[in-house]
Amino acid sequence: MKTVENMKSGRAGTTLPLPGILDHRAFRRSSVSLGHCTLCNNGPAMYHSDTQRASICEKCYARLVREANKEEGGVR
Repeated sequence: MKTVENMKSGRAGTTLPLPGILDHRAFRRSSVSLGHCTLCNNGPAMYHSDTQRASICEKCYARLVREANKEEGGVR
């Protein structure tokens, strides 16, 4: 859970977007190095979205997919 101390310290993973802001369908897997994840700054970025101007790691992409599935009532 995010705390004020974590946010002030600048530790990675403190700038997570609000649920529903980023759409996982806009991201495409990349075969070249994209640097670090725009969201958590921990892992290497593996997915990129031109429209949303973000590059994210596997973990953050999986979180976006889980959030979308939760909103849609789960995977069928």
